[in-house]
Amino acid sequence: MKTQRKVLKIVTKNLADPVKSKDEKYRQLKWQNDKIQQKLVPCQPHALAYLQALGFTNSNNDDEGTL
Repeated sequence: MKTQRKVLKIVTKNLADPVKSKDEKYRQLKWQNDKIQQKLVPCQPHALAYLQALGFTNSNNDDEGTL
């Protein structure tokens, strides 16, 4: 659980950063990414609900499951 919190804290911190928040790579997460699969998927649906509360939405534009 501590690892998941750490990842979510990093995502939140990046979104709060005025420079990083303008960069597309910090405004999306690829759900199929190895680190995301290892650290956030196991605590789904809570991690997904948190990310959605931050403003992330499901994108069905690709096969990678981007948030």
